[in-house]
Amino acid sequence: MKREAVQTSLQHKSPGYCVWQVNSTKPMAEKLQAHIGDQDLDEYLGNHMAFFRIMGEFKDLGSGRFMDQFGVVWNKSVDPDIGAVEGTVIGEHSDLKTTVFPDPDDPAKYRHVSEFVTSGKDRFLVSGPRHSLFERAWMMRGMEDLLVDMIECTEFVDELLDKIVAYDLGVIRNLHEFPIDAVWFGDDYGQQHGLIMGSKLWRRFIKPRLQILCSEAKRKAGVSVILHSCGDVTEIFDDLIEVGVDVFNPLQPEAMDIFDVAARYGDRLSFYGGISIQNVLPFGNPSEVRSHVEQAIQGIGRNGGYICSPAHDMPADIPVENIEAMLDVLKGQ
Repeated sequence: MKREAVQTSLQHKSPGYCVWQVNSTKPMAEKLQAHIGDQDLDEYLGNHMAFFRIMGEFKDLGSGRFMDQFGVVWNKSVDPDIGAVEGTVIGEHSDLKTTVFPDPDDPAKYRHVSEFVTSGKDRFLVSGPRHSLFERAWMMRGMEDLLVDMIECTEFVDELLDKIVAYDLGVIRNLHEFPIDAVWFGDDYGQQHGLIMGSKLWRRFIKPRLQILCSEAKRKAGVSVILHSCGDVTEIFDDLIEVGVDVFNPLQPEAMDIFDVAARYGDRLSFYGGISIQNVLPFGNPSEVRSHVEQAIQGIGRNGGYICSPAHDMPADIPVENIEAMLDVLKGQ
């Protein structure tokens, strides 16, 4: 069973092979679906996990623009998956006093969770708030202004993050009513080299709040915590382990030495990712892809503690033959 295989791996034991997960952007999913015809895409990929993120309804503003439940406007005219943030919700500090945060107890947010649990079949079920702390804060305030605020207006940042934490805690409590295997926190901290805000400010503003969220997630026995942060965050791996993160994603080979990281932290932290979407998958040939995937499995996942996966949802510039080469290795273990 795929669910049990993932659970075994996250206990740092080998289920007999290296488990995997291959997620795609919408354009890549359409490209793959056209390639495989009527076959179910997840079955074709052999995926071991299923995801449902609590996002609430998006209001269609027209011209490819949508407003989320926090009032953030997303332009998806170019990128249909995530999009680009337009404007700010909190233009002035005083706006925070009148900003209405969504209700985490709204039953409409969870009306499809039972269906998700059923459709997930025997896979490892993952859910959580779409953007957890830093991401949600900068999307509302603006990246540059939030970073300045972290130095010049700490009380404002504390208040904003505490309101986000209150929402996230409500989402987690509601998810505990369902048989979810892991809570996902998406919160990009990294650049290609180092943290966006630096480790000192991360520890001041993010770490204690992430610990609160991890503690609430683990209040239900058997639930794991997965943290997603793109970029190079190697300087805070000890902190992530300390606050209760069980699985780190995406383990980008262009941003860190994935084998060194696995050797240093792999006995205390599981990893999910590791397959290059910046270089090898889009620009390599099938032979290079096979070698790359085999090296990741042998170097990181021989004894569990690893979910082999592209380092992010696959974009549409990846040739289908390279995806098939990756799947040949994964399925041929």
